[in-house]
Amino acid sequence: AAAANAEHVLLGSLLNLDAVAAAAREPGEDITVVCAGYQGAFAIDDAYCAGRIVALLEGEPTDAAVASAAIARAYPTAWDGVNARTYGPPGLEDDLRWCTQENTLSVVPRFTRMVGTAAEITGV
Repeated sequence: AAAANAEHVLLGSLLNLDAVAAAAREPGEDITVVCAGYQGAFAIDDAYCAGRIVALLEGEPTDAAVASAAIARAYPTAWDGVNARTYGPPGLEDDLRWCTQENTLSVVPRFTRMVGTAAEITGV
């Protein structure tokens, strides 16, 4: 809902950190980094990732962008940032470790539209 009126919606993570920042800068327009959250609420691991993206962008940051960048700086490694909150069931450690890799992907998925309850995504 937060990105409903955006012309471009790019999907970013630590895995495509540099690529998503470059793609976001490309149109030369204002950029808003929106966190997915967890069950409708703030999630510090999302703010960590947003802060890492914000640090790669230029322009005048909002207070939220400054706060997310501060959260990112507070954790020495991506693993620490992602583990800043408690996750659900045990056994996700390998998945989380994989998600903390940086810049292993150069593709930047783009949200196109909703098709029923599924998001249509294309690569950039």
